[in-house]
Amino acid sequence: MSEMLPSRLGWNNVAVEDEIIRGYADEMKNFIESIYYDQKPHSDFQLAYDTMKIIYSTYKSAEIGHSVDIK
Repeated sequence: MSEMLPSRLGWNNVAVEDEIIRGYADEMKNFIESIYYDQKPHSDFQLAYDTMKIIYSTYKSAEIGHSVDIK
């Protein structure tokens, strides 16, 4: 992945099964199975919404220098 670069300093080795390690394969499998078996998926909009609130609050907290309440 670092072909023709003058140095490999600071570069990570490529993970061969990156999609599996990061959970993409399981996420897609759950999505397909939830449609096929007419079941609720493991994650939904509410999980995505809550995750984004947490991420935003951590950035805001770092910006202002103290804790931020999540509502």
